[in-house]
Amino acid sequence: ERSGRHHERITAQPEFCASLLPLLATLTMPALLITGQADLVTSPDQIEAFRQEVSRGEIMGFERSGHFAQFEQAEDYAQAVTNFALQPG
Repeated sequence: ERSGRHHERITAQPEFCASLLPLLATLTMPALLITGQADLVTSPDQIEAFRQEVSRGEIMGFERSGHFAQFEQAEDYAQAVTNFALQPG
């Protein structure tokens, strides 16, 4: 129930549908995009935009996940984020 209310509030905001893709080129810090093989939210076009526009970007795909790799492959996700965060600048 709480999750449903949260979803309703977020999707009711006008900026919910605004594309953030134009902001990718402004990223100057290392960035990690994590997607799942069965991710129905992150589109191939979004992944390609990240690849093209983020100069210090890294993409990691999880084969046994959808959009919520942090839950579906929690240990692998935690290890990937830790490894990324500990990389020298």
